[in-house]
Amino acid sequence: MARATRADVARAAGVSVATVSHVMNGRDKELGFLPATAQRVREAAAAVGYVPRASARSFRYQSSKVIALFFPDLPASLRLPVFNEVLTGAIGVARAQGHFILPVPVGEDPRATVEETLREIELAGAVCRSAPGMEKAGTLLHQAEVPVAWISTGRQALPAPGCATLGINEASGVRQMLEAIDTSQVRNPAVLIGPGEAGDRLPAFLERFPQAQVLTAPGWLSEDAREAAAALVSDGVDLVFAGNDQLALACCEAVAAHDLALADDVQVFGFGDIDSGPAQLMGISSIHWPVGELGRRAVHALITGTSSDAATDAEPQEIALETVAHPRSSTRPAR
Repeated sequence: MARATRADVARAAGVSVATVSHVMNGRDKELGFLPATAQRVREAAAAVGYVPRASARSFRYQSSKVIALFFPDLPASLRLPVFNEVLTGAIGVARAQGHFILPVPVGEDPRATVEETLREIELAGAVCRSAPGMEKAGTLLHQAEVPVAWISTGRQALPAPGCATLGINEASGVRQMLEAIDTSQVRNPAVLIGPGEAGDRLPAFLERFPQAQVLTAPGWLSEDAREAAAALVSDGVDLVFAGNDQLALACCEAVAAHDLALADDVQVFGFGDIDSGPAQLMGISSIHWPVGELGRRAVHALITGTSSDAATDAEPQEIALETVAHPRSSTRPAR
């Protein structure tokens, strides 16, 4: 697909190429253009998918080695652990190949964020987290001929225009954990999650325990979940699947506070198993969530895809990463 040009905008708006250049560079008021003319040019540019590339002008950041990481907003308690894992994974591969990662937080208007980035920086590629509203942003990147790798931290890879789509099979690790621990005597199972979407991890637990009660804490940190965890333990639960390791920590603390034996009276396992996190530090059973590998594989797919002679309209790679159960002392081994 050919990238839209100023001439395309000029034809659509019925103005000269010079007028398009002045308006798209923000000089319409300075040069006395009528507001209606400037608006017509901008609407035509949006319609044909034209965005001035930074390489055509004098901007501070001009590099064909810059890969943007577009990450839509997450709840505050989730942003740092997830984002940092993806970011550090991406940076490691990029640096080894002489590229640079530019983190770009995405607000309420993803398309506007991408458009502003394209105006300021010449991109070699983009890693985009799949989320509601990112479709139009992805279309704009495609029109600007910027290679894209799409990542999904909570689901398997979904087809999207770009050079690669990557996702995580969350359900596999949950099923693996339920096979590895003793569930033969479970009578009162429960799930403790935080606000927002829980991905594919929750359905995998409920297919094994459809009767499980599901409780939502006000946040994803252990302090957010203490009241909910205490309520579950008071209610006599004997198995708790926590949506992340912070919530699992709150459940383990609640078990101790009720003078119950962790694993013997109440089994608890979490999700995430991030290095140096509470699961590994405190021996909590957890499911490894390969978000760092997601960042690494996405950048690798971008760099190898754009450096090859493959056609730009080739079928994108579809990569699914697996979650892995790591049973520890907060659960009992299967009999």
